[in-house]
Amino acid sequence: MTKFKFSHILVLASALVLLSLIIRGRPVDFKDGQTIYNTSPTGPYELSNSIARYIFTKTIVTRQDIFLTYREAKLSAPDVVKFNGRYFSIFPPGVSFLSIPLYMIGSAFQLPQLFAYLTTTLFALLNFYLIYWLSRRLGLSVWAGLLASWVFLFATNALVYANTFTQHHLSTAITLVGLHLIFTKLHFWHLILLGLVTGLGLITDVPNLILISPILIYGFSRSFQEPKLNILKWTGFLVGVIPFLLFFLWYNRTLTGSFFRVPQFVGRVSDSEFAAVKVNPEPTSTPSPKKGLSLPYKPRNFPQGLYVLLFSRERSWFYYSPLMIIGIIGLAMALKQPKIRPIAQISASIITLSLASYAMFGDPWGGWSFGPRYLIPASAITSIFVGIALERYHRNYYFTVLFFIGLIYSVYVSSLGALTSAAIPPKQEARLLPDPIPYTYKYNQNLLSQSQVGSAIYNLYLGRFIPATTFHLIFTVLALICPVYFVLARWKANSHETKHS
Repeated sequence: MTKFKFSHILVLASALVLLSLIIRGRPVDFKDGQTIYNTSPTGPYELSNSIARYIFTKTIVTRQDIFLTYREAKLSAPDVVKFNGRYFSIFPPGVSFLSIPLYMIGSAFQLPQLFAYLTTTLFALLNFYLIYWLSRRLGLSVWAGLLASWVFLFATNALVYANTFTQHHLSTAITLVGLHLIFTKLHFWHLILLGLVTGLGLITDVPNLILISPILIYGFSRSFQEPKLNILKWTGFLVGVIPFLLFFLWYNRTLTGSFFRVPQFVGRVSDSEFAAVKVNPEPTSTPSPKKGLSLPYKPRNFPQGLYVLLFSRERSWFYYSPLMIIGIIGLAMALKQPKIRPIAQISASIITLSLASYAMFGDPWGGWSFGPRYLIPASAITSIFVGIALERYHRNYYFTVLFFIGLIYSVYVSSLGALTSAAIPPKQEARLLPDPIPYTYKYNQNLLSQSQVGSAIYNLYLGRFIPATTFHLIFTVLALICPVYFVLARWKANSHETKHS
């Protein structure tokens, strides 16, 4: 038992060390109480959706308001709405509100941005644990569960977004907690927690409701199959979700004048609204408020969107993290096992809905981003089934070799983005820039060769001693040590079992 606990502590410590190395910051980002909003590549404000959410958090704390001043709106552009002469953030308030405690702690140390962004990092660590827990509930060994967690955090673009101020890791945590809850004994308190998770998903990102809908449908269907789980217990779910729903309705009503019109459906401000619009913008084609409620999903976009998300070099899931192919194989295997088939079916439904909804979305590229950022929750679930595939085929030499090739490549690519920039333009935008730049992670390789690194520890302490390329190599090797150890430990266990059989 002592060895088991020590191994967990060692793995967690390794993850913490690596995550500390990707915390963004340059000397300019730590001046004047972090009030210099430098949006150049590799910095904490390079993504417009990060700085817009951060400015909103600052507004809530410093002015106790949800409307933005002209200056705040200008800093947040283009992710800003102007309605009835007033400015407000286009994003749901979940991330900004949850980061308030850490923002206030950071303000005491003149580091509000650094601490606020750690909210995302903490959710990334929570996801690491949740994936391990789910893996163990599926019957995987300790090593396979830890490997699945490690694959998600360090071999997908989840690493790149672990220190941005975006919704992806929070949305992932919401989905994983929902999966945990629905496959437990659904007592009244569990259903309250499920309601809280659903409500939090609503105020974090509206598409979260689509992703967790298979969880809710399956849970409700159990009410008709299990005598002890009656419909009345679902009042617990209502107790959990209603406070968030009321808050969401109030928030919409205050900003847009309607309970059911969310800011995203009003439309962004035009580029001419401000004298200077931030670089690395999100797409600006959103519905006009005069047209009423209009969902951003268009079936005719599906073929191109699916190509972008699965096969293109711009954002392909398999191009940026080919280990997800092994995860799909593991999912197919799980669907054939009666004992874990229900959770595999729910997982497959979530992954399919994620792909389908964002393939039909007007912007499957995710603006200026690194890899398929919308698929981070799907990557978390798929990583669990990477563990299942390895449990089955870890004795197969050729499969293990292919796994390690995919692992090395995936970790290399993810660490490249985490240490440099998460802002890669879509192909059509990259070619129209005055000075065109690559639209794949080749852009990150160029930044690295120019010693443009986002790591605060590197920029403040290590940059004077080692080249940026060496720093990236060291990070990649460190990120590979744990998964290699997991597999070797399993081989050793197999050898021991064979000798005593």
